[in-house]
Amino acid sequence: EQRQRYLEAVSAFQKAAELEPRNEDYRFDYGYELLRHQTTDAAIAVFASGVRDFPSSGKLRIGLGCAYYVAGKYEEAAQSILQATTLDPHNRLAYFFLGKVYERAYARQDAITDKFRAYAQQSPDDAWFYYHYGTILYLRSQADAQPDYEPAKSYLSKAIHLDPGFAEAYLQLGIISQREGKFDQSLGFLGRAVQANPKLASAHYRLGVAYTRLAQTEKARLEFALFKKLDSESQAEPERRKIIQFLVKGRP
Repeated sequence: EQRQRYLEAVSAFQKAAELEPRNEDYRFDYGYELLRHQTTDAAIAVFASGVRDFPSSGKLRIGLGCAYYVAGKYEEAAQSILQATTLDPHNRLAYFFLGKVYERAYARQDAITDKFRAYAQQSPDDAWFYYHYGTILYLRSQADAQPDYEPAKSYLSKAIHLDPGFAEAYLQLGIISQREGKFDQSLGFLGRAVQANPKLASAHYRLGVAYTRLAQTEKARLEFALFKKLDSESQAEPERRKIIQFLVKGRP
């Protein structure tokens, strides 16, 4: 019955797109519906046709980038979303996806960083943007002989200023503290991270690392056990669903 409802829904969106081929929204909705029901290759084909037919549409390029991302085609995802930011330089969702894809789209990392640098000059009111830019700067600084983490920390702090319950930003600040050898300091950031999101597995792992370095063996054991439990619960599918939901909401 569920399969039948899915087929009916997709058929309705397909018919609408075919009846009005110049309607950008119908094309987007058809691609989204395919993506939502895990027919990723078909979604890529629909979004790609939309990009061809509506070359000035940033929305359809973001849809195509999201479909590529879900399919694990990260270089293609980055390229499509970079094009979307050229068409629509203030689209928050585009920067969110660029931040998500950065580590896996090796050939596009410089271009992604340039986009973030330019947009940061406009002081956007966007916590996710500052989180991703701070993380990108941290990752890039690790290649330096004498890393300077202050710019990364500054942008992560901006993210927290805009969203005081931003668990991922606290986690990243905790990671940087550990990189600097400040394990005591990292406990504060990581504690805030798990307070904001008790199911953030990587924060518990980092707490385990900190407690190990501080010779608090029992606390470390508990945190590593909690990490193992949370990490074993598959995060891939929930993550995939969240990404697709962001696409239709138009924001993270």
